Amino acid sequence: MIDIADLELDDASDLRECLEAFRPRERMRYLDWARMYAVTNEGRPYDHRAYPHIGAPGGPADAFDDPSVREIWLQWASRLGKTYFGQCALLKQAATEPCPMMFAGSAQKVALEVVERTYAMAHQSPALNALLPPIHKQRKDNIDLGACEIFVAWARSKDTLADKNIKVGHANELDKWERTSTSTEGDPLKLFTDRGKSFAATRKYIFESTPAVKHRSRVEDGLLRSTNCRFNVPCPECGRYQALRMGRAYRDMRKLPDDNRRGGLEFDRNGAGRWVSRVAYSSR
Repeated sequence: MIDIADLELDDASDLRECLEAFRPRERMRYLDWARMYAVTNEGRPYDHRAYPHIGAPGGPADAFDDPSVREIWLQWASRLGKTYFGQCALLKQAATEPCPMMFAGSAQKVALEVVERTYAMAHQSPALNALLPPIHKQRKDNIDLGACEIFVAWARSKDTLADKNIKVGHANELDKWERTSTSTEGDPLKLFTDRGKSFAATRKYIFESTPAVKHRSRVEDGLLRSTNCRFNVPCPECGRYQALRMGRAYRDMRKLPDDNRRGGLEFDRNGAGRWVSRVAYSSR
């Protein structure tokens, strides 16, 4: 911190040091930042080979970097890194472009568990460790990262979703968001999205969930209203890109009649996968 009283008007070095405080923060792509600074809550560095679908061209990482994209919809199966993607996105934002943010879960217990993992990720990241307050001052309902805050909310609590302005939001396991049939508190998803009204031109939301009931799933509805991309990988024989479809394990396929075997090729995680839209591109 520079004390104005210590500055000398005829000393150019002091003026240069003062002006440095106004230098814009370095802009970094999500994938570049994750590779340099992101870790798991267990302390393992971000591994693009473990999550090729996150950093592949045209995928979630590129969407987060794109200032024209307002909403990112992830309808993924469990254990594919959708929550981890959102955690890294909020922490990357805090380190490079601080702004008010929110993480919202389906229930209080789930939300606080994710917060605990997020603190562990920040503690072990060289870009974030110095921004955290002492452990005894860390709150579970609000992650203080110095120049910004990540508010913590859950679907069945109006108080945690109300009266906050945010620029970036992460809605976790959206299809599990519920409210009682007698509730007068309104739709929790609307309460969540209303938080970004003050940043209408720059806000960004991440909605992610394992889908629940087909045709009644909120994440499915959001996906179908979006660019509806699929992760494509190249055929090792002809090089043609095709959507990656998770099928039965080989040991299970051998038990099926020949006519029911759909087969396929083993996906190389080190391969050059990319995301392809099923509709004409449009930003939301």
